[in-house]
Amino acid sequence: MADKRRIRRCARVLLLDEHGRVLLFRSRRSGIWTAPGGGRKKGEKARAAAAREIAEETGLREVALGAELWRRRWSVHHKGVEVDQRERWFVARVTAFEPDLRGLGRSEAAALAEWRWWTLDELAATGDRIVVPDLAARLRHLLEHGPPAKPLRLGG
Repeated sequence: MADKRRIRRCARVLLLDEHGRVLLFRSRRSGIWTAPGGGRKKGEKARAAAAREIAEETGLREVALGAELWRRRWSVHHKGVEVDQRERWFVARVTAFEPDLRGLGRSEAAALAEWRWWTLDELAATGDRIVVPDLAARLRHLLEHGPPAKPLRLGG
């Protein structure tokens, strides 16, 4: 019997505070740190999904999304299904805050192990798994040079 395959379109946001730190969430299941975001609903545009996910996962409403930074595609097997994940990554500047997690669904809340604001130095030095392994270098480039003229393609 062949594996089932599913395409999952996602939007993620690098929330950067006034100190240049980035907000990341750690998955209880995988242990991987990732930026807020998630799956797009049928017919939902990427920017709309990014704004909705930020509201659900952090409590922030009406975040001014900046440039689209990256497009990333990778595959993972989950419960016998190959998931072809297609992510669009945006950036937004915010004042540091403590996320309000009350907008998470029950399964999302159970899947979240912790959250924290990371500095560039902390990202560069950590042994933890980060969803974009070279995030520290990419974030440093973004802070020093601004967003790319068009979204960059990242490998999975």
